Amino acid sequence: MTSRISILCKAVLVTTSLLAACAKDEPPSCQQAFSHYYEAGCSFYDLQTDYEYSEGEMNQACREIKAAGSTSCIEAIDDWLICLNDVPSATSSNSACDCSQDQEQMLSICQ
Repeated sequence: MTSRISILCKAVLVTTSLLAACAKDEPPSCQQAFSHYYEAGCSFYDLQTDYEYSEGEMNQACREIKAAGSTSCIEAIDDWLICLNDVPSATSSNSACDCSQDQEQMLSICQ
């Protein structure tokens, strides 16, 4: 009886470990992602007017879109936030700030 319980417990532990290993990374909050992105030296601009959006403006817009978004929109935003949060600290080039693929995906789903 004890060996069956032991085997069952080991099977549960292995299954739980495998599920945890396959789980998607928890996305950062809007605030966390934009804080990291701006601290790394990256910024967002309106390409038509050259207006530079502040970290606060981007954070607020992100929270508003997530609050009103569908499940697929929220998932796309989360993927974009993961990209923003993964840019190297103290970037030395614009290419290091590039999350345009995730941003375009998010915009196509959320609009």
